[in-house]
Amino acid sequence: MFKIQYYDLPSGKEPARAFLGKLPKDERWAAFAHIKLLEEYGNQIGMPESRAMGNGLFELRVKLDNGQIRLFYFFVAGRICVITNGFKKKSKKTPSRYLYMARKYKKEYESRNIQ
Repeated sequence: MFKIQYYDLPSGKEPARAFLGKLPKDERWAAFAHIKLLEEYGNQIGMPESRAMGNGLFELRVKLDNGQIRLFYFFVAGRICVITNGFKKKSKKTPSRYLYMARKYKKEYESRNIQ
């Protein structure tokens, strides 16, 4: 089992939780089902549920009847998975602003949690 954490900004806000909270109920349930898979299988999940995005960042891929949801995450020591942010995918290509934010959040998390 992996422990799921949500990245929190210095203000205490959690971008991934905020995104999930705004989804319609059925889409939120689908996203949480995939998060549960991540909790159970962690780094053993591969395509089509998860894809590496480089530099230790991954995307959890949730396919819906009317589109797709993406949640970015990374792993830290001790079997912990940190979910940074998410978006509803409307085009073939991942919008660069979401990937940029995920990379920024990962870097900030690592700088705050150097042991």
